[in-house]
Amino acid sequence: MKKFLTITALVAVVIVISLLIFDVYRTGEYSKRIDQIQMEVRPTEVTVNGEKMMNVKITVSGELPTEPVNVIIFTDNRYLEFPANKVVTEPGVTYAGRQAGGTEAVFSLSSEFDGEFSVDYLIKRNSDHTPLVYAFVKGKINNYLLGDESFSTGIFQVKD
Repeated sequence: MKKFLTITALVAVVIVISLLIFDVYRTGEYSKRIDQIQMEVRPTEVTVNGEKMMNVKITVSGELPTEPVNVIIFTDNRYLEFPANKVVTEPGVTYAGRQAGGTEAVFSLSSEFDGEFSVDYLIKRNSDHTPLVYAFVKGKINNYLLGDESFSTGIFQVKD
């Protein structure tokens, strides 16, 4: 009986240590992939059905983590409005809702994502300059033993 308990305890310790090592490895890999992501944000004015719109093209380069990630696009809501009822989805990109009082649109990326998608915004008021638009990638990793962690890239904005 003593031998059985010793072997069981040893197996449990090995399993816990293995899960801990796996969590540390996954967290490191996820963090490395998030840090290497680069984005380009390119807004252009277009007219769609007589309405002035701002088309924001987002290009994501780098290897995305295997876990789901979100692209969050912030726009200056004094000049631009996101028409949630006119969202056009592209392969690998799903509209996930808004946050921050509607100034941030959240898009979920899947493994089918090809590296580029675009979003149209209604122009509420003209401005002498390009309204503030920026984007970043945010993701969350669910660990087994360590606490769940959220990661995000830096902010990528329009380059003048």
